[in-house]
Amino acid sequence: MKTLQYRNYESKYDNNIKEKKIIVEVEDELKKSNMSELNKIQIEYLYLLCCYFIFFFIIQCILFIKIFFFQIKKSF
Repeated sequence: MKTLQYRNYESKYDNNIKEKKIIVEVEDELKKSNMSELNKIQIEYLYLLCCYFIFFFIIQCILFIKIFFFQIKKSF
């Protein structure tokens, strides 16, 4: 996921510019964008899954109430 990349680093000491190479861990931009897209897809999937469960929970509650009331009516 992370790659090692050389960066040129300039530092000024007493008006002298020294160039140093520093190894810096840098994430690849392509992988960043892919991960953000993956996160969006996961959030959308979770949202749809929650809507699905809420919808079927409501249907089950309605059916349970109907069955319960029909049994009460039959008993009288």
